[in-house]
Amino acid sequence: MSLFSAGMNETPSISVCITTYNHSQFIEQTLESVLNQQVNFPVEIIISDDCSKDSTKEILSRYQLKYPGLVKTIFNEKNIGATKNTVKILSQASGKYVALLDGDDYWKKNHKLQKQYDFLESNDDCVMCFHAVDIQTKEMKIIEHFLPVPKFRRNRSEMMDLINFDSFMATSSIVFRNHILTSFPSEYYATRGINDWPLNVLLTEHGAIGYIDESMGVYRQASSINAFTFKPIEKILKNAIVLNKQFNRYFSFRYQEIFRKKISGYYMELSKSYLRVGDVKKSRKYLECANRYRLHLKRSIKLYGYYFPLISMKNSIKNIFKL
Repeated sequence: MSLFSAGMNETPSISVCITTYNHSQFIEQTLESVLNQQVNFPVEIIISDDCSKDSTKEILSRYQLKYPGLVKTIFNEKNIGATKNTVKILSQASGKYVALLDGDDYWKKNHKLQKQYDFLESNDDCVMCFHAVDIQTKEMKIIEHFLPVPKFRRNRSEMMDLINFDSFMATSSIVFRNHILTSFPSEYYATRGINDWPLNVLLTEHGAIGYIDESMGVYRQASSINAFTFKPIEKILKNAIVLNKQFNRYFSFRYQEIFRKKISGYYMELSKSYLRVGDVKKSRKYLECANRYRLHLKRSIKLYGYYFPLISMKNSIKNIFKL
């Protein structure tokens, strides 16, 4: 049964929530991939545009006029960031379940929603489920079954997997039970842009994660300068540090050793990142931060004893030749 004959005027079984920002070159394919779904239950499509500066708003308005009662739009008057935009769109979702979709990704199987709906209806222990996805690289190459990594291609995962290993699910592969979260703690708002991991952690306080081993969507990597994967690695790492510090507090430090190990690793990656561009001062600063959370003795010896002096010497030679 098509989306259009599945009882659009009834209370939706699934709310498809699409967040978008400057996705004019992708959003039509995204929406068509939803409209092509074959389901036997009513669906609503809610799109929250975060004050796009391109023609995204005009495209969305056209779809809303074409599919009244099915497509609903929210247009933010100012940019509020992915985190707050997600909370805003979820507050409008009335379905029993919520399917997430980023405005630059798309679904490639028209039975995706039906399959995840049937899964959650049959697995009461799961608060959410996800499936495999392909990735479209910056070079427009499709790599099939890219996510999740083999470690998480298993029937069940849980909250501690997210705490230990961060996100392993593509946002656009997730369907979860609605009305589980009636409010969001302050820690959820720790960053403007990382909203999937904290949402998943909060949800999995209430149940397990189910997995469907079929690739049913495509995740676009670094699709534009606004994409998360396009951001400098330093910004991503700093956001991850802030978020993990906040969630360490949220859990009243019950998992402190796990969070401290992760935070130390992020600081170490920052140190290595700055070392690659020859910034010894910042590299040393973040190495010291890493060691405050968890001592990296071998790496510290290698950096202090070899790489820092080597980079400093190279920088000095460059400065001499500039004179």
